[in-house]
Amino acid sequence: MRKKNIDLINGYTESLINLLDNENFDSSVNKSIKDAFDWGESLLSVTIPFEKIDPLAVLELLSKPDECLFYWEQPSEKIAIASGGSILKLRSESESRFSVISSAISNWKNRISEYNSFNHSLAGVQFLGGFSFFDKVKAEPWIPFGSSCFIVPEWTFVTDGELSLLTVNIKVTKHQGVSQIKELIETRFTGIFEDIYSLEDFNNLENINYSNPAVKILQDEAFDAWVTGVNNAKSLIKQNVFNKIVLSRCL
Repeated sequence: MRKKNIDLINGYTESLINLLDNENFDSSVNKSIKDAFDWGESLLSVTIPFEKIDPLAVLELLSKPDECLFYWEQPSEKIAIASGGSILKLRSESESRFSVISSAISNWKNRISEYNSFNHSLAGVQFLGGFSFFDKVKAEPWIPFGSSCFIVPEWTFVTDGELSLLTVNIKVTKHQGVSQIKELIETRFTGIFEDIYSLEDFNNLENINYSNPAVKILQDEAFDAWVTGVNNAKSLIKQNVFNKIVLSRCL
């Protein structure tokens, strides 16, 4: 590893240690421990500003086999979100999955502690996932996802124009102490720093050969039902029942 890369890792690690060594962070940790005692488990999130990097490159560098990966981009607004891993998964296969998931997310929001060194609407915990049109999912690629699934990722990388933010989330139990939680947060961030700056030629991230193959639309038995669902959604929008409906299908 080049000395410049090592210096970058050491610089970010030193800044992180200084960031976590203050009363505000201690208050966030103590709240997460209290919530863990009250609820059994809680979530703690830490967000820091980071170097501007292609979020797809970050996704490639930090991804691990068989883990959850998410990517969302709005090019017109120059906003992108990449994330990976899972510390919390919420699922429901019932007809009332929309209300079940909504209730579960609201429940968890009561036991989230966020420590952000930079105020931004996308800093902190993000619940990522979605709903299927169908109560029972039959298409093979989507069976593990089910009819509804939302996760809280281990890490999230956000770009908003020239700004980049890196978030690490952990689950806290009542058996953990302040020093143990601080050490876990530091270890998670340091691991990410090392993975990102492990490339010998870090400045040429745009030349990464992404391992994910080109995708193609799969024709499965649910295709006709999916088209019907799309048409129904468009009809409901025209009737002003909904302002917007997010549509997706397997690629």
